[in-house]
Amino acid sequence: MSAASKVVIPPNLEAQIDPFLKAMPIENRNVPRIAQLVSLLNSGNSKIRENAATLLAALCFEAPNRDHLRDEGYIGPILSILKDADPAVSRHGTFAAMSLANLDKNKDYIRDNNLLSLYFDALGKPPSPAPPQFIQNLMHGVLLLATNQQNREIIGSNTAYIKSLSSVLLNMSEWDPAIGDKVVNTLVSVSVSKVGRETAMREGGAIAALVAALHKRQDDHDLATKILPALFNLSIIEPNREAIRAAGGLTELSRRVSLPQPQHDNLITLCLRTFTNLSVDKATCAYVATNNLFGEFIKILWSKNDAMINHALSAIQNLLDDDECLESFNRSHAIPPLVRVVGVYSTMPIPQQQAGTPASPIPAILAKAVLLLSELFGLQDAQHEFLELDNNPIGVLLSAYSCPVLDVHKNCTRALANLSQFHDNIRGRLGVSGVIPPIIQQLQQKDREAVRQALRALTNLSLNANNAIIIYKANILDTIIAMCNISDQELRVLATKILVNMTMHEPLRAPLSDKGGMQIALQLMASADDPEVQLQGAKLVTNFALYGKNRKAMTERGFGKVLQEYEQSAVKRASSSPAAALLQTQIETALGNLSFPYEEKYEDKPIELAAAQPSLDQLELEEAMQRELDRRAEEEAAAEEEERLRALMEVEKEKERRRVEEEKAQVEEAKRKLEERRRDDERRKQAEAALRKKREEEEAKRKADEEAQRKALEERKKKEEAEARRRVELERKRVEEERKRKEEEARKAREEKERREREEAARREAERREKEERERKALEERERLQREEEDRKMQEIKEEQKKREQEEKLRKMREDAARRAREAEAQRAKEEADRKAREENERRERERREAEQRAKEEKERRDREEKEREVQRAREEAERKAAEERERKEREEAARLEKERLARIAREERERADREEAARKAREEEEVALRRKEEELALRQQEITRKEAMLKKMKEDEDAARQAAAAEIAAAAAAISAAASGHSGSSVPSPGRARATATSFVNTYQRDKEPITTGADVKARSMTWKAATSPATSPRETEQEKAAKLAKRARISQELISVERGYVRNLSIIIKLFLNPLQSAVNSRKPILPADRIKKIFGIVEVIYNYNSLLLEGLDSRIRRWQENQAAPLLVGDIFIKMCDYMQCYSTYINNYDDATNLLRESKRSNEKFAQFIAKAETDPECRMQELESFLIHPVQQLPRYILLLSDMLRSTPQDHPDLVPLTQAVERMRKLTEFVNEQKRQAEDTAKMAAIQRRIVGKNNNVLAAGRKFIKEGPCQYNSTTMKEKDREQFKDIMYVFLFNDMLVFTTSRTKGSVIGSKTSTEYKWREHLPLSNKTFINAASGGDRAFMVQDTQLGKLYTLTFPSPADRQQWLQKLTMALAALSAKGV
Repeated sequence: MSAASKVVIPPNLEAQIDPFLKAMPIENRNVPRIAQLVSLLNSGNSKIRENAATLLAALCFEAPNRDHLRDEGYIGPILSILKDADPAVSRHGTFAAMSLANLDKNKDYIRDNNLLSLYFDALGKPPSPAPPQFIQNLMHGVLLLATNQQNREIIGSNTAYIKSLSSVLLNMSEWDPAIGDKVVNTLVSVSVSKVGRETAMREGGAIAALVAALHKRQDDHDLATKILPALFNLSIIEPNREAIRAAGGLTELSRRVSLPQPQHDNLITLCLRTFTNLSVDKATCAYVATNNLFGEFIKILWSKNDAMINHALSAIQNLLDDDECLESFNRSHAIPPLVRVVGVYSTMPIPQQQAGTPASPIPAILAKAVLLLSELFGLQDAQHEFLELDNNPIGVLLSAYSCPVLDVHKNCTRALANLSQFHDNIRGRLGVSGVIPPIIQQLQQKDREAVRQALRALTNLSLNANNAIIIYKANILDTIIAMCNISDQELRVLATKILVNMTMHEPLRAPLSDKGGMQIALQLMASADDPEVQLQGAKLVTNFALYGKNRKAMTERGFGKVLQEYEQSAVKRASSSPAAALLQTQIETALGNLSFPYEEKYEDKPIELAAAQPSLDQLELEEAMQRELDRRAEEEAAAEEEERLRALMEVEKEKERRRVEEEKAQVEEAKRKLEERRRDDERRKQAEAALRKKREEEEAKRKADEEAQRKALEERKKKEEAEARRRVELERKRVEEERKRKEEEARKAREEKERREREEAARREAERREKEERERKALEERERLQREEEDRKMQEIKEEQKKREQEEKLRKMREDAARRAREAEAQRAKEEADRKAREENERRERERREAEQRAKEEKERRDREEKEREVQRAREEAERKAAEERERKEREEAARLEKERLARIAREERERADREEAARKAREEEEVALRRKEEELALRQQEITRKEAMLKKMKEDEDAARQAAAAEIAAAAAAISAAASGHSGSSVPSPGRARATATSFVNTYQRDKEPITTGADVKARSMTWKAATSPATSPRETEQEKAAKLAKRARISQELISVERGYVRNLSIIIKLFLNPLQSAVNSRKPILPADRIKKIFGIVEVIYNYNSLLLEGLDSRIRRWQENQAAPLLVGDIFIKMCDYMQCYSTYINNYDDATNLLRESKRSNEKFAQFIAKAETDPECRMQELESFLIHPVQQLPRYILLLSDMLRSTPQDHPDLVPLTQAVERMRKLTEFVNEQKRQAEDTAKMAAIQRRIVGKNNNVLAAGRKFIKEGPCQYNSTTMKEKDREQFKDIMYVFLFNDMLVFTTSRTKGSVIGSKTSTEYKWREHLPLSNKTFINAASGGDRAFMVQDTQLGKLYTLTFPSPADRQQWLQKLTMALAALSAKGV
């Protein structure tokens, strides 16, 4: 049996197929009927092809035939129907294509025989017009084919196929669910193909089509549930993400993310998954930040859906890689929901994962939420928002450590590290809250990132003193020290920073040193290949050396030599490496600390002014006596020098007394003039009061007249207003009656019109219904005839072909007759409609003309009435305006008079007030000047009195010294004799006293072997010897005076240590609250301020803090031990002598201070983030409501403060006190240091001024910078020169500008230069010529009178005549130029 015999032909189809085949001209009728039908598909008659396609499609719907048609190879020919150009034929092909695809074996057959293209070609180029259900049937077939995995791969990898599918969606003007849903389902199913996901879906336009479907069906959430998984898969590929954004996918996702919860939780979750992939790109971040979508994400964080929260956190995590998104997320107040997520999920138990079940989302949610918090903690305002929450936010963050997942712990530690990087009060709060123990536990982890975050957190937390102590007590120093030796450079640096921060706190320097900290510092310094590690080692040495015992130990171990070697190495690399330059600076600071002397007192030993010496024999004592006689001779010479100085002081004192008397006379004269001026002011005030009273009376009278005029005017105005109201009321009544009449007429016309329209509408409705009934009957008749014709046609198919053709002709004739009948009927209906239309138009035209006539008459009547009313209104308006104009003129005249009167009074009042204010200020200035002069006189009088007392005291002291000299030598000799012979008695000093006296004598001699060059030195040595050899009770000072001085000295010492402690505390506040957080943020993603600006603002404040910490330690040790043993003298002078060399660094800070403060103010204005940081830091309780500027000025004020305190202490130091000479030297060195700093400041200012002048001068030979050159003065003048050309004399006589330097004059012309942006202008000066100054330069009088002088250079042969704006200017220039020439002459220039 042939395969064709297997094709099942149902009886109903057989009755149609057999007659049809018999009637067709088929050449081979021996083949099966299915083959005959297939052969007819090639017929040139479209009707035959249509009938054959119809029958073949019907056979394909029989389930058994799908296998038979495949086995016999008829699927290809049948599917070729889709290519037929006749839409009626191809339409039946879509039914066959849909039916054949509904079988798995046929799907493979269609794929293997390359028949898929027939489907997609028909989709891509459908016939026009496309028959009904054409696209729908094709899409159904394609959807069935796509259920096969291999078919999906082929479709998904073929761009042309994808483009065909996409074009269906993109060309759909209105959504057709029957087609659109199938296309979407197909695209979604093939999107899982690898090739399709990577290229074809994008290049074929499928992404744009799917997004367009989302846009067209915004409320179809089921469709979105199908499309979003496909977009999620596609968004894994970067080009696909760009295509989704270009098609508007972000807008559609955003629209669905904002859907209400919880009914759309599943859809929102799908959107969030896609957002997670898209958010890795900058474009998505920019879209989210611009459209503020974080608000929708934050709403999701408040929900209870784990999946939604998880995906929302993932999307936000990707978005926060962008700085703009981070700022936008923070502005959305994300901290509270994130803290809520951490708090809720950290208390949830994590269920045990079963085989085949997904893992619990709790750890992932916790890890992501804490990570987002850590990102936000990089922003200051986010930190403050977090800490201001009411639900113990730090405790909530710590609760996340209860989750047994390492990623959660790492992120928590990272969050704490970021939270503690800025403000010290936050660090203190974190330490008190117990964050350090869980951080320390992270150090034991094997995960590098966990250890790194723990080290970061401990580095920041250890900047707080209390936290540093907690870390020390936690017994993890061994672990941290061990990490200082590991190979990982980053972890190594972090570990060393922890040690450096801990050694910043004084209580920990000794314990850390005992733990091996100094050895670690040496090991770090030996890391020559890593300058950063070396720098931390140098900082460690610097901090350790602040403690006395450590300095001693480090000195004994040779730290200084090692550091010098490292310093030499750093100097070689400093020019090419900024890190090496920093290392060099730090090593210099460390060496400075090590060079600060170590004293025995640091080891808790009692202070002894002099160590015990062995007994001296008689010979040594005699030699000492001889040396003392030699000293006496030197003292006599010193006394003579002092006498000469005293005489000079007497002369100076007399001059000062005369000057004081003259100034007193001047003050008395000023008082007298001031009193006269006061009396004049009183008389003037009385005259002004009388004048003011007279004016007030005149003003009261004028006001009464004006009030009477105003009342009369108001009365007239009231009458006119009443008359106007009456006229208006009459007009209103007339207008109201007219309006009512018109409304009544309009109402009647409207009712008549509505009645006619209703009658006309009823008539037209009856005609329409009659017409529709006729048309319906005609249509039914035509359909009946068509059905009968079709029945006859199918009957005639069973007859012979000839009869069928005859019947066909008859049918066509009947169809023509029916067509003609229809056309005749249509013609009659058209003529009837035209007739009715003409009648309707004629009726409407009549009604229109009647209405227009009525309207015209009504309009004419209204116009006449309106003209009459207009005339009446114009007349009334003219009268009203005339009245108003009169009133306005009267008011304006009154207002003008009133304004002039008030202006006159105000002008007189201002003049009076200005005179009084000027007089008051003059009186105040004179009073202030007078008080100042009185104070200066009092101070000078006190100084004179003090000098007289000092001279008298010095004379008495010298006399007493001469009288006691012989007794002292005799006492010393007696002591020596007693010591040698062993005698002891009440009149002979004890052996111990003798030994001490002799030892002091010898020590004094050893110190005085240096040459004495001045009277001051002689006096100082004399006082030192007297302090060493005088008995306990000095005749120069009474015990009461000495006790009073010592008591005052003790109070001053307490004030000194208090001032120094407060100063060091202020420096530490600058470093701890401002400098360290800014430096920590430099390496963050968004630094608060660039490193170079930080350096310029804070300068060397760390170096100053370091050295003053040394000073504080020395003072504190001395004063503390003196308080324990007040019998021993308190010595502080030697400490300040040692510190003077260290304090020269103040010059660098003070020179930079003005630029630093200007840069600070400018940065606060231009950098909002920096301004917020400074404002927040200044609210720290340690700042005590002070601003940063008030802290930065402390180093500028400190040196004068030292001089005042030490001078007070020196005045309160008894003359026999051992600290007298060192303290005197300390005061003198401090003054010299201050002078040096001031000189350096002045030189820096001069250099800056010279550079500024250099920038302002343009032209040839404009270089004014030279070694030793200093600026003196500048200003305008007229000048005439023997070297000036005649044509230039008139041009430059009014516009010259002169600069005077210490070695030359520069002549320039000035011009104003405008700014390109804004209205700012600047002045620049063009170089004309210059005159070098030398001993050949002379100043002569000029003919210009008191405003000019001449400058002549005899060597160069030049003569300049300079004319200045005023005599005062001329005097100033003459003085400055004369001084400059004198200075050059003194140098021999």
